[in-house]
Amino acid sequence: MVRAIIWELDGLIKTHGIVGFRETWYNHDFPLAYFLKLKHYVTTQTAYDVTKYEDRGCALAKTDLEQDLLLLQQHPLRG
Repeated sequence: MVRAIIWELDGLIKTHGIVGFRETWYNHDFPLAYFLKLKHYVTTQTAYDVTKYEDRGCALAKTDLEQDLLLLQQHPLRG
């Protein structure tokens, strides 16, 4: 079931693009962060690597943008 959801979401983002999705779906952003976390978990059975750190007194989080983009481009999983 989860794989089917990933398959469909992957198709939507690859069909419309990130900005095009927003334009098509009445100014609603594609849930990209949640999608990448879910796709990564289903693929690897591990949590997405998020580095938490502090800068100038602010708690921040960072992911590897290259990994984010590679996962986005990765072939979707069949449902």
